[in-house]
Formats: sequence, structure tokens, C-alpha cells
Amino acid sequence: MSLGPGDTAHVLMAVVALMTMAQLGGQLFRVMRQPRVIGEIVGGLVLGPTVLGWFAPDAQQWLFPPSGATAHVLGAFHTIGLLLLVYLTGAELRVRGGAAQGRTITFVAVSGLVLPFAAGLGLAQLLDVQKLSGREDEHNVRRDHQFVFEGEDKATIQRAPTSPGAVAAVKRLLAREDIEHPGIHLRERSGITGDELSPAICLEQHRHPFFVWIDKKDALRCSMDRVRVHDLRLPEGERVKKPFSEMELPVYPHLPDEIAQDPRLLQLIEALT
Repeated sequence: MSLGPGDTAHVLMAVVALMTMAQLGGQLFRVMRQPRVIGEIVGGLVLGPTVLGWFAPDAQQWLFPPSGATAHVLGAFHTIGLLLLVYLTGAELRVRGGAAQGRTITFVAVSGLVLPFAAGLGLAQLLDVQKLSGREDEHNVRRDHQFVFEGEDKATIQRAPTSPGAVAAVKRLLAREDIEHPGIHLRERSGITGDELSPAICLEQHRHPFFVWIDKKDALRCSMDRVRVHDLRLPEGERVKKPFSEMELPVYPHLPDEIAQDPRLLQLIEALT
């Protein structure tokens, strides 16, 4: 997977923001006579879902997207940063008290890091992690009936989902025989193959999440979807994008009893709908 100029600029912007906040947090904690590394971690938390994601969720998701090429590169940076943090923390240990303390540190390091890592790696080799996660059934079909594209196909679909390259990637999937996918069931039940399919409509969706409180307590986690739809079967010059909107009003999964039984909750849902 290669990054375009826009993705490269996005990655650099996110890294600069993280380094700036980490530096500011470290300096602040140093003035407070606290460990600098704690301040750097707090600086990262400020840019994450805990702070920035709470006050400005759209900005946080734009700066650190959950998917796409930028997300993969930032994920690699996160992993490397975590490994360096662990290494530097261990490198700052000072052995005082002779060989006895050195043996204690070695024992703690081996029993607390090496053994759990080796045990987890061994279990991952022996067990089917996909089945343990519950994402697939006994026929190796994802329970959400989705297929995750990878590599260049994934990048093509994300860049231009209605392009000929994206359509070709989907048709290649539907033609495969080595994995379980929806195209096999479609062919077995209706005789329709992937070559006979083509996209019919395009939905351009923009989601705007927002949260609703009752007496400063979580009540609703909502999203407003603004969508424009057009018919891909028409010539490009004849396509007309028609807008529509919808709102999702899911109730918080762990709603306090006093909020769940509050009559204002139903009134709030009726007002929003």
C-alpha cells in the first residue's frame, strides 16, 4: 500500500500533533516535579477519544481516522512508539545493591513479560483466534456478512468506491472458490455469478454524531446522516443526486435506572423524531 500526497500530509500532521502534545505534557509534569513520561502519555490522551473525542468527535476522527491508509501508518507509529517507551523505561533502571537485586529484576522481567508473551503466542498457534472472537460461524462465514478487503483492492475501494477498479475488485472476490463468501451462496441459490452484477446506485453519506444529556447524564447517542443518492445505471451526464436524511437514536447500553425510567426520555425521542 502506497500513500498519496494527501495521505502523507495527513500522517505528518497527526504525528506533529502527537509530538507537540507529548512535549507540552512532559514539560508541564516536569515543572510539577512529576515523571516526564506520565505527562507525555497524558498529552497523547488529550488528543484521543477521552478528551478531544468527547469535545470534538468529528475533529478527532478526522485527525486520527479509524480506517484507511492513514490509519494503518499511524497504527505502525503507535506500535513502534509503545515498544520504544517500554525499552527506554527499562533502560533507565539502575541496579543498586549488587547481584541479588539484579536477579530479582531478571526474575520479574522474565515472569512478567517473557512467559506471558510466549504463552499467548503458543495459544494463538494452537487455537483458531477467529472462532474465539465470535466473528465467524461454523462455516467460516463472518456473522456480519461482510468481507474485509486488503492491500491495493482495499485502497482502491476507499479512494473511489464506484470506479471500474473497485467494481473489478468486488467481482474478483465473487469469483473466488478458495474462501467462503456471499458470492458462493448467491451462485448456488440463484445461478447469478459476479460477472452478471454491476453497481446500481451510489450513496454519498456524511455522518454527524451528537450526544444528548438529561440532567448532565448520558441519555442518547445519536447520529444524523445526510445522504445523496444517484443512479449509476444512467449515463453520467443524466445522473441527478437526490438528498435525504435520517437520524439514529440508540439509547446508551448502560443507562442509569433513573434516566431509563425518566418520562422525559420518551419525550426527548419524540421531539427529535
